Amino acid sequence: MSSEKLFSDLQILNSDLPRQRIRDFVKQLIVSEKLSSGDAIPSTRSLASLWNVDTAIVHSALSDLVQERLIIRRHGKGTFVGQRRTKLHTIALYLSMASMSDPTKWFVRSVMVQLQELLGSRGIETRFWADSRPIGQRGTLLPEWETAIRDKEVQAVMLVECIKENLKFARSIPLPLAAITPENLPFAVSLNAKRLFELSLGRLAERGCRTAGLITVHPTSEAYKSYYDELVEMAAQKHIQIRNEWIRIPKDLNGYGGFDLARFGYHEFHALWDLKERPEGLIIEPDIVVEGAMAAILQRGVKVPDDLKLVLHRNESHEYICPFPASQIVTSEKDYAISLMKQIDRQIAGEPCTPIRLCQTLVDAAVDIPGHFVPRYKPSPKN
Repeated sequence: MSSEKLFSDLQILNSDLPRQRIRDFVKQLIVSEKLSSGDAIPSTRSLASLWNVDTAIVHSALSDLVQERLIIRRHGKGTFVGQRRTKLHTIALYLSMASMSDPTKWFVRSVMVQLQELLGSRGIETRFWADSRPIGQRGTLLPEWETAIRDKEVQAVMLVECIKENLKFARSIPLPLAAITPENLPFAVSLNAKRLFELSLGRLAERGCRTAGLITVHPTSEAYKSYYDELVEMAAQKHIQIRNEWIRIPKDLNGYGGFDLARFGYHEFHALWDLKERPEGLIIEPDIVVEGAMAAILQRGVKVPDDLKLVLHRNESHEYICPFPASQIVTSEKDYAISLMKQIDRQIAGEPCTPIRLCQTLVDAAVDIPGHFVPRYKPSPKN
């Protein structure tokens, strides 16, 4: 049966909800394998004419299937059925070349190690796609990657390190895809901001704080809108006041990298402590920023927890010496690896794909020997 005949079989009645009817019809063509991986989908205009509906309705219906990774839109080439139900033997892991040598990128490298162990246990080989290009040039696939996709040398792609530029080419990859990104995309894996602030602000409230600040590298961009929305909402729930001047973020994140983030934490704590009015509690994340801020705390002679209560971030694989009592929000790199694989498995199985938001663990610690943590409480359970 020709492709044109397949699509002409749809009849939309006046009583139908056209967007839902079109979405379900095209999805059934794919699930029943009447349309195969790589098959072209007719243009939005031609389908709208065929079904006698508005082009916007067809575009919206197909966009739903793009979100489910059932179809792929490739700029300048058209729309195609994605690759599904294939046996995985090789997965490409994308990251920047700089992350492999940057001593502060322990999170990325730890996730890579966890992924290699996880994939190896399933008999899946890994192929590294290390991108050495400047950030502004990372919006396209390199020719060798396109060849690997075309020749089916890899069956899925994981963006272990993902910036906005990477997403330009990610959406065009006709393979199951997973990425560590704050963007609200079906294949995304990121931190659960609500849980982060529920734990950290909850701990500060328990310790008597009625005001709190935040030092973080997350910019106030659209991608992190929910992050700051959760901060404001949770602060209100915990009856904690947060002021704009107590939230310290970089003006331009692209200007920071490596140990610049530690310097950022160092300078921003000084700026915060120079204010006439200071918060009673402070959240600092991620851990490379924590290390810089701790140097500033010691330099200023701040007495913790008398002058300031702290909640500090730490990646599970990275221990650092903290010379005062504080709580830690711990992120598990293994959980990230498991979630990336879960996103791939969902797409292989043809299941709906939705963003995965990972919870952290709260650990309270005290100092018995100067410079060393001695855990005294069990971690709070994850949701």
